[in-house]
Amino acid sequence: MSAIDFTTSSESVQKNEISATSNFKKSQFPEPQSVEELELLLSLSKQAKQFAMLDVKDQDQLLLRLESYDCHSQVISLLNWRKAHRVSARDHQIQDGLWILRSHYHGLERFDDFLDSACQLISAQRLSFDETRIWIAGGILGEDNWIEQSQFYKKVVDSVVVVADKVALLERLALIFEKKMFIESEVEPIYRRVLKLDPHNPKARRFFKMWYMQSMKWNDVAENLEALMEGARNKHERQRAAHELAQLYLYNLNKPAKAREVLRGHCRESELDIRQTLVEALERLELYDELIGELKKMEQSAEPGEEQSRVKQKMGLVYLKAKRPKDAIESLRACLDHNPKLILAYESLINALIDSGQSDKIVDVLQQLLPNVQLDPSRVSIQNLIAKMSI
Repeated sequence: MSAIDFTTSSESVQKNEISATSNFKKSQFPEPQSVEELELLLSLSKQAKQFAMLDVKDQDQLLLRLESYDCHSQVISLLNWRKAHRVSARDHQIQDGLWILRSHYHGLERFDDFLDSACQLISAQRLSFDETRIWIAGGILGEDNWIEQSQFYKKVVDSVVVVADKVALLERLALIFEKKMFIESEVEPIYRRVLKLDPHNPKARRFFKMWYMQSMKWNDVAENLEALMEGARNKHERQRAAHELAQLYLYNLNKPAKAREVLRGHCRESELDIRQTLVEALERLELYDELIGELKKMEQSAEPGEEQSRVKQKMGLVYLKAKRPKDAIESLRACLDHNPKLILAYESLINALIDSGQSDKIVDVLQQLLPNVQLDPSRVSIQNLIAKMSI
């Protein structure tokens, strides 16, 4: 038995009833499976012809009954008529739109029709991204339905009216491809589109930062870090991007002056530990006075013992480079007072004594070094040197 069209009756209907059921007449009810079901469908058909005369509550009851008998095409036709002819609040219009989407997707399993109707609903009601994601992507397609969610977002993005919502939707689409479906080739063009809408977008900029790092395109990495600084939402984000940019200038592009400029300009009073980066930049630039000032700050906050001795040792080495051997001697002696096992500090101290014309004090340093040397050959060499210098 073929499906039966119950809408061809010659029964006279009022003009507004004809309008309400014009699309409805094109649809066929499912084939009835029993006499009782036949009678029920005939009754529903009669009520559907009077749809325009019913109030909203009775219309909804009829639609639910039609839906329960898989009359999804008829439900869609009647909802479309109500959308075109009934003036109602936005919430009610959205609910009808979502009902149409559910009928297309779950009832008729017509994904293309679902997508087309979704575009119309999003555009007409100016749905926000949150509304689109919760009500349609999650509520109808399902939270973990990544394949159809990705197809949905790609289809409807041009129907989104507000730029911020369009950006949020594209971010979500990129996340699905990158983190859920692992199709990285789809991610890059999506973030390109995001940057056209929002040039400082942090997610897109972080993506391209890593994208260019993988191919060692350091100037492009720097460009994205600069954009992250400019578009930072708070002081901490800006300082974090600035520190990373300074490290890039210092270690990858060999631009210590740019590294210093960024740190001085954007990382003052930073909670991040930028000291090592700044110290290395100043050392490469041979700005020894400024470098000593930074090391003195580090000394004040250094833990007593090994950490403080390391700072003192560094100060001694900088003083040597700055041709200030007397200051180097003072710092290196203080270093060894904190930690007498720093073997390299003894070597630097001896060089400082030679540069300051105090070679007669080298023997005392060697004798201080001797008990801290563990290897026998080295101990013998030091003992022989002490004996030779003592003659």
